[in-house]
Amino acid sequence: MKDKTMPIHFRKLTLSQWTFLCASLLMAISLAQANPSENKQQSEKPAVPRPLPRTQLGKTIDGTIISLSERPAQPVVIAFWNENCPPCLHELPVLDQVQKRLGPKLVKIVAVGIHQSAREARRVVKKLRKKGLALEFTYDPNGTIGRAFGVNAIPHSFVVGTNGQIIYEHVGWGKQSLKPLLQTLKKEIIQLAEKTAKATTAESVQRP
Repeated sequence: MKDKTMPIHFRKLTLSQWTFLCASLLMAISLAQANPSENKQQSEKPAVPRPLPRTQLGKTIDGTIISLSERPAQPVVIAFWNENCPPCLHELPVLDQVQKRLGPKLVKIVAVGIHQSAREARRVVKKLRKKGLALEFTYDPNGTIGRAFGVNAIPHSFVVGTNGQIIYEHVGWGKQSLKPLLQTLKKEIIQLAEKTAKATTAESVQRP
């Protein structure tokens, strides 16, 4: 049975409904409890907001250029990976499940294949698509995008908040990798819910 995404109508949800929905983020933590390929050299960078590098996130295999706006509508996870990195190949299916469970309205996940040529990207992405992965895949043939983000080892993931800044960074993958990522997303989505609730209330007050 395929995972289903929940249709989200921002202006129809109350703050309590949003909070309940955000709590479902933590349900996905169990997906990382049995991970046979753990990167022992994991490190979580200080969660100090810093500006997003002025760079695109690469091209998809159909040639579409993926970039981020200064203030994205939802939090964005950027995961740098490569086919020859076993921990990366265990991280991607978990991120794919997070994307499917939450849906594109709550989070956008972009997997950037670092040091991947266009030909390699087409081959690898088609193989991953056959396995059911539906992430947004791009490729970074010369590692230019990775260098702009300061990527020296993979897997290396970032979370970009709706303020347009990097609010979370993690290197490596293992049993404990998913929880802090989801907690960061949960906090960001709740803040988004509060802003949406205030905007909805303001609109209601202004209506005759």
